Amino acid sequence: MDSFVVSVIVTAYNQADTITQTLDSILRQECNFSYEINIGDDCSTDGTRKIAIDYKEKFPDIITLIFHECNVGVAANFAICVKETHGKYITLCAADDYWHNPNKLKLQIGFFSDHRDYGLLYT
Repeated sequence: MDSFVVSVIVTAYNQADTITQTLDSILRQECNFSYEINIGDDCSTDGTRKIAIDYKEKFPDIITLIFHECNVGVAANFAICVKETHGKYITLCAADDYWHNPNKLKLQIGFFSDHRDYGLLYT
């Protein structure tokens, strides 16, 4: 898809133990708009990349993999991922975090639709 409403950035470094829960929580989102997931792996050595590749194979139309060959740090990893987004809105879910509410994206996009004078929402 050329354009998405939301781009979800997942930054990761050695988070094989948690990235599955992270990605599942994003994929469980109940929304009536398109979203993409950009996974930026910062040269993990623990199997995080393999898990990300497995998800990309299952969801090739919405997952983009951004793999670094040397550790660039969390700020640079995030900045590189932002440059690869296609969504009108950008949100973040680090690979050691997850979204407990399956309506999170729908609620946030609804807020922005109702409050066009806001430019940032942080939770």
